[in-house]
Order: sequence, then C-alpha cells, then structure tokens
Amino acid sequence: MRMRFSPIASLIRRSFLTILSISILSISASGEVSAEAGKKLFKANCASCHKLDKKLVGPALGDVTQRRSEEWLLKWIRNNAEFRASGDRDAIAIFEEYGGSVMQAFPALTDDDIKSILAYTIEGDKKAAPAPAADAVAAPAEGGDYSSPWLVYLLGGFLLINLYLLLRVRNTLKQLNGEDPTNLVEDLGVFSRILIANKRFMTFLT
Repeated sequence: MRMRFSPIASLIRRSFLTILSISILSISASGEVSAEAGKKLFKANCASCHKLDKKLVGPALGDVTQRRSEEWLLKWIRNNAEFRASGDRDAIAIFEEYGGSVMQAFPALTDDDIKSILAYTIEGDKKAAPAPAADAVAAPAEGGDYSSPWLVYLLGGFLLINLYLLLRVRNTLKQLNGEDPTNLVEDLGVFSRILIANKRFMTFLT
C-alpha cells in the first residue's frame, strides 16, 4: 500500500529536501577552492610567465585581486582574447602595455580552479618563522628575584598541614596518658600569631 502525505507534510518534505540539497552543494563548492590547490595550478599554468612579487613576461600577480575584481579576473584568465574582443578597456590596455603579447587561454580551468589560483596569489608561499638565535634569548639578570608567590603559598600550606598532624598526634598521646586534649583550632591560632611575630619568618615570606 502506497503511503500518502498530507499537503502540509508534503510541503515540509519538499522544503527539507531542498534545503538539504542546497547545503550539500554549498559545502561541496566551498571545499573545492583552496590556496594549496591554487599553488599547484599556478605552478603548472602560470609560473612560466608570472611571479607573485615581480614582473616576468607578464605582470606580478601578488596583488592582482586588489587591482581587479574576481569577475573580471575570471573572464581574463579563461580567455583574454575573447575578453578583449568584447571591448573591455582594461583588458585592451594590459594587452597593449605588454607589447601585444598574447596570453594563453585556459578554457579547461573551472571557476573554482581560477579562484584557487587567486587564493594562492593572496596567501603566497608561506614560510615558517625562523627560530630565534640562541643569543637573542634574554638571560635573567644576575641577582634577580626568582621567587614565586605560589611557591610561598604551597610551602606555607605544607607547614600548616604538618603542624595540624603534629598537634593531632600530641592530643592522641595526651588522651593515652589520661590528659585532656587541647583545642586544635586554638593551637593553630597561637602558632600562627607566633610566626607572624617572628620577623625572620615574615621576611622569608615576603
């Protein structure tokens, strides 16, 4: 038995499929343009006549996307002769500037191929930053302060924990001897006041 959809369900189904198709096409299209792919295409098709940073047979292409729009570049790169024949003034001016040198047409390149080449002209050949020289690393000044406040806090906490354990042991021994145990909080308070009054200890902490 064939399932029938209500008009609303059919509309929702068609809308979902349309959105899904558009999303898949968008992801697919965006994934095809990359500077890495453009570098390979540039080396194979453009490097014999162009460099990124200086003129060769043709103009430098390092800043070409700042001088021309993407739409203009797509037409020029794919078939510059046809583009000039359409009467575009900039295309004709470049042709005359370089002495009528005819640039090869690239009808086999897709829009994404050309956009990848343009992406490469923007990014160029990225090089890793050189490692700093050994003598460039600043040495700590002699007699500098290497103390860390966290180290002081950790040491203080360690001392307090050990003091607490010692006081508990003392109270346990007192109970075994039949004596009344002392209040640990009060003992810690007394000991803390003694340490604060000790100038050498406070100098060490600061």
